[in-house]
Amino acid sequence: MSRRFWRKIGAVALALSAGCVHTPRSNLQPAGADSGAEAARTRSLLQSVQSVVSGGRNYGRMKAVLKRTEELGLGDAVTQQRIGWFTRQRNLIVEIPGTADEIVYIVAHYDKVDVNPFTLASNTLNGALDELVSLTYGSHGALDNATGVAVALELAATLLSDPNRRPTYRILLTGGEEAGLQGSRVHVAKLSAAEKKRIALVINIDCVGAAFKPNCVTAHITPDAFVQKALSTANRLGMELGVGWLPFGVSSDFAPFRKNSFARELGRGLMFNGLGGLLPKRSWFTSSHTGTVVNFSACDLASPSQLLSTAVLIPFGRIHGPRDRSNRINPRRLYEAYAIIRELLREKGTQGTEGHAWIEPHGPLGYRLPKRHAAQSDSSGMLRGLQSGRTAPPIFLAGPVD
Repeated sequence: MSRRFWRKIGAVALALSAGCVHTPRSNLQPAGADSGAEAARTRSLLQSVQSVVSGGRNYGRMKAVLKRTEELGLGDAVTQQRIGWFTRQRNLIVEIPGTADEIVYIVAHYDKVDVNPFTLASNTLNGALDELVSLTYGSHGALDNATGVAVALELAATLLSDPNRRPTYRILLTGGEEAGLQGSRVHVAKLSAAEKKRIALVINIDCVGAAFKPNCVTAHITPDAFVQKALSTANRLGMELGVGWLPFGVSSDFAPFRKNSFARELGRGLMFNGLGGLLPKRSWFTSSHTGTVVNFSACDLASPSQLLSTAVLIPFGRIHGPRDRSNRINPRRLYEAYAIIRELLREKGTQGTEGHAWIEPHGPLGYRLPKRHAAQSDSSGMLRGLQSGRTAPPIFLAGPVD
C-alpha cells in the first residue's frame, strides 16, 4: 500500500479520536445576529448554555443554574423544591407574579444522561446512583438540555423586566427528568387543586437550537390552535419552525401537566424505572387532572438511530451520549426558540386567556383549531421549515399519546 494511503488512514484516526474527547469548554459565538439587541441576547443564551455544561455532573449543573439566576438578576425570585429521597437534585422555581389569576409555566430540565447499563441500574433505583454513574457520562448535556434551561432563564429575565405582565409566570427547572421525569412528577403532585385550576398553559422546552435540525413544535402534544399560532408567529418573525411528533414511549416534563392521575403516575414509574416504579414516592399522591401543554424540541430528535441507541444501551445517538456537545448547537436557532416563545407569551399576556382569536374552547385539552385554519395531513408526515413569505402549509397531526 502507498504512503499516501497510510497518511489518509492516520488522518481519519486522528479525526475520530478528536471527536471522542470530552471537552466541556466551548467557543460558541453568536453568528448572523441581525441587531445589537439580538446579538446581546444570543450571547446571554450561549453563556447560560456554557454555564450549565461547565457544571459537570448533575448536582454541579444544578448549582451552575442557581449561579446563573443570580447573574441574570433572578436570584430573589428563586426557590428550591426537594424531589425525593433518591436524589440530591432539586427543582428550581423562578416565580414572577402578575396581575391576573392565571399561571403560565415554562419548564426545562437541567440534568443530563448517557444511555448505558449503569444508567439503567440507577434508574431502577429512581436515580439513586446518579452521582456515581454520571462519572461514566461522555455527554456535555448541551443540547439536552442546557439549551432549554438557557431559553427558560432568558425568558424569565425578559418577563421580570416587563411591568405590564398579566399572568404569573412560573419557570420550573427540573432535576431528575432523565431518571423518569422525577422532578416534574413530584412538582405536579404537590400542587393543590386550586393551583392546578389556575394553570392556563405549560410550555416545555427540551433540546432546541440544534445544529443538525430546525426547531419544531410537537403537534400531537400541542393543541392544534397553538401549533398554528406558533407557525404563524414564526412566519411573521421570519424564523424557521417545523411541526414534529414523538414516537410512543418518548416523553418529557410536559407529561404530568398534560394528563395525570394515580394510575398514570404508577404507569410512568413502571415504564421509566421498571421495578423501581413500585418504590413509594411523593408523586404517587396526585389528583387527576388534564392541562394544556406546548412542547418545543428539535425536529426528528427521536430518530431511528437514537431509539436504537437507547434500546441497545450504547450511547451513539445525537443525545444521551458523547455526540451531545456544545459545538452541536446553532446560535441562531437557539435565539429563534427564545424569540418565538417570547412573542407567543407577549400576545397571550396582552390578550389574556379569554377572547383569543386563535383558540376556541373545546374538549378535554381545552382548545381546537378554528375551521378557517383546518389542517390536512401532508404526504411526508412532517411540516418542514416555515419561513417568512411562505403560505402556511398543511399540518400533520399524529394520534394522542401520554
